[in-house]
Amino acid sequence: MLILFILFFLVVFVIIPIGLGISIYKLLRRNNKQKSANYFAIIYTSVLILVAINLIFEDELFTKSDAENLVTEQHIFLKDDFKLTENKSMSAVGDYYHTFTLEISTGDKERAINKIKTSSGFKIQGEKITDYLYENVNRYKGPTKIQNYETKDSFVREYFKPNGKGYAPTFRRISIDKLKNQLVFEDMDE
Repeated sequence: MLILFILFFLVVFVIIPIGLGISIYKLLRRNNKQKSANYFAIIYTSVLILVAINLIFEDELFTKSDAENLVTEQHIFLKDDFKLTENKSMSAVGDYYHTFTLEISTGDKERAINKIKTSSGFKIQGEKITDYLYENVNRYKGPTKIQNYETKDSFVREYFKPNGKGYAPTFRRISIDKLKNQLVFEDMDE
């Protein structure tokens, strides 16, 4: 099974893009467009290299600004400076998981907790929580759902958005630790 996956990866992400580039380059040269062929080769190779670098160094290229944008999408606003303490992403065929941890100020922590606690439908510790990622009968159609609740250790905001048949739904969770000034963001596409 691993060998099939490696072969699939090589064909789709290495052989096809390189073969396509070589074919277009040769076609341009055959039609006496040497200058266009050279420009194409430089641009196409640059794009392939940039894509490869982005895939290989995705975690290293992730910035505080990227983290802030993802948190802001969930209407949690960080007004004070914060520190990105951890960032990890993993992917496999059909699955993607990204998580990061931020050290935030006491003021931002209090604002975030207040935002979660005052949201419509907030559930206190012990109330039934819906697991949108796994309990949802129809994961591909329907409205976007936001759920806010309290656990023993944290205050949580979950965001679930179906993306249509054949596409993984968007599922994001923000947890604000009760004891530490820490925000954990998780993005799961399964």
